[in-house]
Amino acid sequence: MGGWKTEENKTIGGTPETIVEVPDIAQGAWGADGTILFARTVNSPIFRVSRDGASTTPATALLPGQVSQFWVQFSPDGNQFIYLARTSLTADDPNAKVYAQQLNGGAPVELVTTQHRPVVAAEHLLFIQQQNLFAQRMEWKSLRTTGDPLLVVRNVAASAAYLGSSEFAASQNGVLIYGTAERSSIDTLRWYSRDGSTVGSVEPTVDYAAVHSFARRQTFGTQFVPTVRYGQSVADRYRDKYNDSLVVDPHAQSDPVWSPDSRYRCF
Repeated sequence: MGGWKTEENKTIGGTPETIVEVPDIAQGAWGADGTILFARTVNSPIFRVSRDGASTTPATALLPGQVSQFWVQFSPDGNQFIYLARTSLTADDPNAKVYAQQLNGGAPVELVTTQHRPVVAAEHLLFIQQQNLFAQRMEWKSLRTTGDPLLVVRNVAASAAYLGSSEFAASQNGVLIYGTAERSSIDTLRWYSRDGSTVGSVEPTVDYAAVHSFARRQTFGTQFVPTVRYGQSVADRYRDKYNDSLVVDPHAQSDPVWSPDSRYRCF
């Protein structure tokens, strides 16, 4: 993509503003103190954006053998961050791992082995192994894992190829949304209560590719935004029904990132 942009939430209104120009695909994270980190696809470390957006500096360094550091996310208090490091862009990369670092410096700490995008969810790190979703309890301040990973759900959609995408998201209050591996994409989005009963759904109007939780400080985990693959006719229908959730642009827009107060999203 040509640049990483920020847009004020459409429920409020605003015009996208370019934060930093990026010559290729980028993905990023927005910390509680305003710090922005972003990742490029290959042969590049994680970068940190200055508060005024005037400069970028490396926040990590590629370790020997690493060809990609991607899917950067902040820990809940914003003082640490994680990322997925791969040693190959092929489907099989047994050396792909999730690392964590302190934002103010320090060496990377290896957390878990996975080929897919991890997710920070409060005191847990969520990750996929062989299409099974696990939760690893974390002590974020010391970057230590606690106990053994717990199996959350089986048969979650994920792709090990290229960047290692995964089709699940979680809010910081324990709400999880995911796509199953039976289908190539998410056709219908449903959410469930703790007893397993369905409490809501979104009909299969479009081809969902990924989902990302969205929540204001006081209503955490009550909204989400999907990444959508669409043709023009489908986009028009989707925009009419779910206007607040769609960014329409001639270029591909994916993996949006919310500011901590949910007033802005980066894409």
